[in-house]
Amino acid sequence: MDQHDERSAAAEVDVVLRSAGEVGVTRAPSATKAFASGLALTARDQSAVHRRVERQTRQLWHAVNLPSATDVRRVYEQLSVLDRRLQGVKRRLDEPTVPRVADRQ
Repeated sequence: MDQHDERSAAAEVDVVLRSAGEVGVTRAPSATKAFASGLALTARDQSAVHRRVERQTRQLWHAVNLPSATDVRRVYEQLSVLDRRLQGVKRRLDEPTVPRVADRQ
């Protein structure tokens, strides 16, 4: 998350706080700009850690010649595309055909 995202998160918190203030809700300590910034930084760091763990896990699976989750997902998507194409071919083959003029002779 870059500085723009952090400012955006802080702006969203401000909107919520303003609307809460309009209905008489007091400002909680966890609803400050510092809290929103800290939360944004935590989310960014968590995302970075998740990507790193996923990359290292993928490398481990490949090292022992096993497919990673990304590989399985890619194969599943390819199978889905092939299945849709096969269903289309099957529908066309199942359609009743009208004999052509050349076939009637």
